[in-house]
Amino acid sequence: LPLVIDNTFGTPYLIRPIEHGADIVVHSATKFIGGHGTTLGGVIVDSGKFDWKASGKYGNIYGRLTNSTQDVFEKRIAALEGGVAALAVASGAAAITYTIEALAQAGDHIVAQKTIYGGSYNLLEHTLTQFGVTTTFVDAHDLKEVENAIQPNTKAVYLETLGNPNSDIPDIDAIAAIA
Repeated sequence: LPLVIDNTFGTPYLIRPIEHGADIVVHSATKFIGGHGTTLGGVIVDSGKFDWKASGKYGNIYGRLTNSTQDVFEKRIAALEGGVAALAVASGAAAITYTIEALAQAGDHIVAQKTIYGGSYNLLEHTLTQFGVTTTFVDAHDLKEVENAIQPNTKAVYLETLGNPNSDIPDIDAIAAIA
């Protein structure tokens, strides 16, 4: 079960979720560089533990994504996070959406911490439900609640390194062991 971590707010503090068991890390640089209006983009970093080839969800997804400048950027972000690859997209919301949509389809389930960015909450609670993906929101500090929320059709556990609005920090190591 992949553990997906939004490390946007953790980035300035050099939190490296992959070293603590995360499988996929997403960033939304617009949240802390110039506010929400800045168009810097989002990034998805793969730890190499999730088998994208077996999932059938890999390869170039759009020709304009492959250019040398972007390739250098993606490789540097992957190296900073300790991952094997990265994908730069237009926004942090796009990075989160790409990741969840690549992991879950109609009939699937996600476990997510309750204290997450409002846009992430709306994606999981309102948008993806229209496509048949359900989410159970849990107190990420209650490890039993996290474990009990996992169902046979659960495709990922979604956390943020610094939860919103409380800036609470989940125990990534413990949740990775559960996932």
